[in-house]
Amino acid sequence: MSIDDRLSIDDHLSVVLSEFARTLVTDFPIQGILDHLVQRIVDILPVDAAGVSLISATTHPKVIACSDRSAIRYERLQTALGEGPCRAAYETDGPIVIPNLAEDDRFPEFAEIALAGGLKAVFTFPLRYAGKSLGALDLYRTTAGALGERDMSTAQTLADVATAYLLNAKARQANTDFVSAVSHELRTPMTTITGLIELLQDGDAGPLTSAQGEFLDTMKRNSDRLSALADDLLTFSGLEHPAAELVQLPVDLTQVISTVKATLEPVITASRVAVTFDVPAVPVMVHGDVESLESLVTNLLTNAMKFTEDGGWILC
Repeated sequence: MSIDDRLSIDDHLSVVLSEFARTLVTDFPIQGILDHLVQRIVDILPVDAAGVSLISATTHPKVIACSDRSAIRYERLQTALGEGPCRAAYETDGPIVIPNLAEDDRFPEFAEIALAGGLKAVFTFPLRYAGKSLGALDLYRTTAGALGERDMSTAQTLADVATAYLLNAKARQANTDFVSAVSHELRTPMTTITGLIELLQDGDAGPLTSAQGEFLDTMKRNSDRLSALADDLLTFSGLEHPAAELVQLPVDLTQVISTVKATLEPVITASRVAVTFDVPAVPVMVHGDVESLESLVTNLLTNAMKFTEDGGWILC
């Protein structure tokens, strides 16, 4: 690599780090940040696609950002098979380097299907922090060949950037959930207190003295202030994570299932269970998020395949 090439990578990385440093302290949606990050990774590094998945010891990997449809396909393929460099990087807390997928024997099922789809090389980096891992950043190439030392270092730096944003988002969400929970807990007793005060003011428990009436007026004013505070907290927590971030559009469920079928066709063919798709000939329209629906159907089908005995049958 020439000096100019190294400077170019460093310059690009500097710009990316600057971009994300500015957004770290903002309320910019984490999904938008990660979507932008994987696109920038493809711009900076000699790779064709990139994806980020979250992994835990008790759940399947969850795809949270991909640069294109091919990255989504390879991320989901690893989840469906239960093997691949993504989980390996998570488990070992170190990079998994496969410069030539055809010559690597660590993930035979993944390699066979991915090679048939045109994938030639994979480079995976853990999303690590404090001796733990959240998941992995996966880089995909349609040509064989190793990444240079500088590219490898840059990729791990960008994986660390993704980790920082995920931890930041997790902290923001925890704070929002806490505020929301406290607000709800406040509203219930305050509603009861306000109602009892109004009953007393109406004389339902008997006539009031002038002093008692003044005391109740003061209690009512402060009760109203606390109720308003609880309402404000709920409003602000809703603004922090508005439902509008998930765009609801008309979606054809038959097309969703067809897409999942095409994506998982190699896995279904290689499995020891029969899968039948019974899809209506006419569109079945709903309002939703197409990516979320595809992910839901994929998870349902792959789970069914995992827990169906050999020779069994699944109707989708």
